[in-house]
Amino acid sequence: MLAVVPLGLVFGVIGLVQVRRSGQRGKAAAVTGLVAATVWALLFLNLADMFTPAVQRDAAGGVSQTQVSSVFALRAGDCFTVRSRTDDGGIEWVALVPCGQAHEGRVYATPALPYRADVPAETAARAACDQALPGDTPADATVSFLYSDALEYSAGHGKASCFTRP
Repeated sequence: MLAVVPLGLVFGVIGLVQVRRSGQRGKAAAVTGLVAATVWALLFLNLADMFTPAVQRDAAGGVSQTQVSSVFALRAGDCFTVRSRTDDGGIEWVALVPCGQAHEGRVYATPALPYRADVPAETAARAACDQALPGDTPADATVSFLYSDALEYSAGHGKASCFTRP
């Protein structure tokens, strides 16, 4: 059923363009198709979100059991290992693990990145993570960060996950 949603969107747009060019009837059907496809897409996204398990945390807020999650679910204090990378080498999915287990990174801050047209997302993330770095971080610690893509950043939803590697 989900495969029909993109078809509804494509055919709705094609229908609107054709109605506009030719003056034929059918604008209401095209708009109805677009609205229905959009509603179905939103419904599927909400259902998928409802069935995605929440991260299991202990009373102190730490991760209590290993669980694969999006990089956007990271909180300060979380430890993780990388599970999936994007085509360009970015980290997409992580396994949140209790910090007592082997891990690839420990998050020390998750600052919001206010959008500035003259500052790329990566630069904003680097500055925010440098500013949030705890003073007691060892000088030889490897510090890194993850950040929202340019679209999320420009929409005002930018976020960084600043972490150290053991």
